[in-house]
Amino acid sequence: EWARVRPLAIVALVYGTLVALGLLYHLMWLNASPIFWLYFLFDVPFLIVFYGLFIYHDLMPRLRR
Repeated sequence: EWARVRPLAIVALVYGTLVALGLLYHLMWLNASPIFWLYFLFDVPFLIVFYGLFIYHDLMPRLRR
């Protein structure tokens, strides 16, 4: 049931997005070690899944009404 996992999904979205943005900032402008690209590339697919779940279960039902 979506209602039970919704808070966890929101935390995952916020935390994952902040981590991805922070990593991207460090990689692009602060010349962080290239090994962090692996962490960034590992983080992004999970973000895509969580955004997809959130849109499908939370936003789309509200737009259908």
